[in-house]
Amino acid sequence: MTNIRTCLFGLIFSVLLQSSLYAGIEAGAAAVEITPPVNLKMAGYSARKETAKGVMEPLFVRALVLRSQERSVGFAVYDLIDTFDRSINEELTSKIKAETGLDEVIFIAIHNHAGPALTGAESIGSLPDWGREICDRTVLAVKEAWGSLEPVK
Repeated sequence: MTNIRTCLFGLIFSVLLQSSLYAGIEAGAAAVEITPPVNLKMAGYSARKETAKGVMEPLFVRALVLRSQERSVGFAVYDLIDTFDRSINEELTSKIKAETGLDEVIFIAIHNHAGPALTGAESIGSLPDWGREICDRTVLAVKEAWGSLEPVK
């Protein structure tokens, strides 16, 4: 999982570095735990009928924010099988942009079969408690990454 994230961030960052955005680029990062309570239905295997019985490793939403003189982008990367449905991602994007000033927000999931699914709800308000908590923690992670911006060396 770590290798996938590292490669993804490296690819995105190298694309930015090859552009005219190199001068004055800043980066910030943060991680916030999103491990849900046990007894939730697990995602990824249709044959799996049992709920989660415990936690082997915590799950996180990791945020990376990149800002240049021209634009800014935030990435929220979930240790889950998928991101939220489009309508929820749009709500989250609006909240994050309002609280940070980011130009763009991108949501990514590492496709982890050892966590719950986030799909099926049409709005943040229709999510179960743990889903709303993940939304709040996503906003927190991106805000922390935004707050930790520093010049890239």
